[in-house]
Amino acid sequence: MDRSIIYTKTAKGVIELKNGAKGFPSSVAATLKRVDGYSSVASLLAGLTEDGQMLEEQNLVALEARQLIRIFVRQQAPQETANLDQALEFNSIPLLRIEELSAEEGVRAWAEARRGAQELVQQGFYATAHISPDGVITHDWRALIVEDDPAISLLMKSYLTKRGFTVTVVADGQEALNVLDTHDKLHIALLDVNLPNINGFDILAYIRDHAKLKDLPAIMVTAQVSDADVLRGLKGGADGYIFKPFEWSAFYECIKKVLSIA
Repeated sequence: MDRSIIYTKTAKGVIELKNGAKGFPSSVAATLKRVDGYSSVASLLAGLTEDGQMLEEQNLVALEARQLIRIFVRQQAPQETANLDQALEFNSIPLLRIEELSAEEGVRAWAEARRGAQELVQQGFYATAHISPDGVITHDWRALIVEDDPAISLLMKSYLTKRGFTVTVVADGQEALNVLDTHDKLHIALLDVNLPNINGFDILAYIRDHAKLKDLPAIMVTAQVSDADVLRGLKGGADGYIFKPFEWSAFYECIKKVLSIA
């Protein structure tokens, strides 16, 4: 087995782990838990005996065969276009105020959340809104990406730039708020949920409470796919979700759906 490979859980793997991986031997479940999208096979095998390494490799092969994990090659920040194109071809890249709803609204929202969670698992993204900003400009969309992983944010920026977007990237929540306060011509914000200082849901709450920003389309980029997580975003006003790690096609389809780009 190539020990430089980095594996990541698939949506199916995340759900399996959330359910306790009860149908698997304990060693296989433990291997699934250790796969994190950051550690190479070499790191996963480090410190194990020879027999332990062999078992770990067998578990990885079994998990990949069941589509619970897949290869996620974490590229260094590409410096050349050729390297960037190669990286993109891998197709993958880890205090909200909630108002109470009425009983009828709650039932509708929960049903929508269940549908959203299912779509996240099945197709890698879920869009809750179709928004056409004033004065649609198909060749000059402006996006804010809030992502603390520099390699992933670079690939996201480059992918959108090639498709006509002007992209601003920030690495933490406080930086995001600073940009939102000073940038009045954004069309969409892509918010990683887990961020330093201020998380994606807090940024979403800030956007929805802001007089000038409240209608800005916002998509959550997340590995959290439970009904409760999607409901939290719906109640907070998220316009869509992209499951992370994502397929580039799903990434772009969600953005197009939210912005009503043909």
